[in-house]
Amino acid sequence: MNVYRGQKTSKQELKSWQSNIGSIIAMALFLSTSMDKKIANCFAETFDNDDNDDEATLFTIYVDKNIAPKATFAYLYHADCEPNDHEILFSLRTLFRIDKVEYDDSEET
Repeated sequence: MNVYRGQKTSKQELKSWQSNIGSIIAMALFLSTSMDKKIANCFAETFDNDDNDDEATLFTIYVDKNIAPKATFAYLYHADCEPNDHEILFSLRTLFRIDKVEYDDSEET
């Protein structure tokens, strides 16, 4: 299953991830994602690009439901303010592996 997250990320952090392909990272916060790529893209696009140090970023997160413990994330269909967001919430300190970092110059995000 793929889920998506749109956010603003510093160029320095993106470079750090790019130089650490294959590394495991842990998020120190709850991570809100969507099963709908268009919705996540809207979140990435809402960030003002006036700050040259930040980039609109779209994360694609692959979740293997056979490997990932069910306690790591939750479907928020019924609790969601926007039912069409198809929100998936990852718990604190969920581990992610960086597979690749790409710049898509065909789109703004």
